[in-house]
Amino acid sequence: YASNVTITLTAADSGSGVNHTYYQIDSGSWTLYTSPVIVSTEATHTLKYYSIDNAGNTESVKGPFTFKIDKTKPVTTHIFSGTTGNNGWFVSNVTITLSATDAGSGVNHTYYQIDSGSWTTYISPVVVSIEDTHTLKYYSVDKAGNTEQAKGPFTFKIDKTKPMTTHLLSGNIGNN
Repeated sequence: YASNVTITLTAADSGSGVNHTYYQIDSGSWTLYTSPVIVSTEATHTLKYYSIDNAGNTESVKGPFTFKIDKTKPVTTHIFSGTTGNNGWFVSNVTITLSATDAGSGVNHTYYQIDSGSWTTYISPVVVSIEDTHTLKYYSVDKAGNTEQAKGPFTFKIDKTKPMTTHLLSGNIGNN
């Protein structure tokens, strides 16, 4: 779940009627159920419960039922690698490595966009070889559906072409 979880228990007994219902969350104490219970802590939880009727018959404990809560968005970072030149320029291809973490449900997918291209699923480092000024944006989604806000644009510049100098000689030409 990507939100708080509300637990609602409903007991029925066609004979004497239900007297009490009890529940236990994780390894906590058994608690009398009187109204829906909200669980908000991010973790893997277990639920057990049982009821007793007015004649004193006790139902077998049901559970444990497992549920997970993850309300935290994943976090993604990037590294640009290549040969750096002067003034923030790369003088080689640039490799983009994205790294996403999520302590709750785990990362499901990471997406990236270079310049104004389409959003693409990140699988492995991406190499950019075209000489120009580029931008990178990215975000990740965890297995609970929490979506990180897109980060960027991050700018990187590639210029692999060496300058070319020519010459022009001018003046009066004399004899050899």
